Amino acid sequence: MNDFWNNMIGLTGLIVGLSIALAVILINRKFMKKNRQLDERQHTISVHARAGGWMVTSALIIIVWAVEIVVEGVTFSFFLLTFLYVGHMTAYGLFAYHHAANN
Repeated sequence: MNDFWNNMIGLTGLIVGLSIALAVILINRKFMKKNRQLDERQHTISVHARAGGWMVTSALIIIVWAVEIVVEGVTFSFFLLTFLYVGHMTAYGLFAYHHAANN
């Protein structure tokens, strides 16, 4: 029973943290619009930052995947990481196809 409540507290913390992050992003965007900071330069910086972040995330997933195989072997967490990586790369492929088709 104690593990159940610990898990619920952890999930609550995750939800509250994501809610706070979303609120900060929305408030920041509102102030940027008000001060006319959302222009083509800002858009280009944002696109390049996301692309770089995507590549770093891909590399980190592969590194954690390898460490997990060495330390734990093929367990449930291995399959979670596999699902995460496949979803990550599938989304990349679909969005690349979508944007290439629209150009």
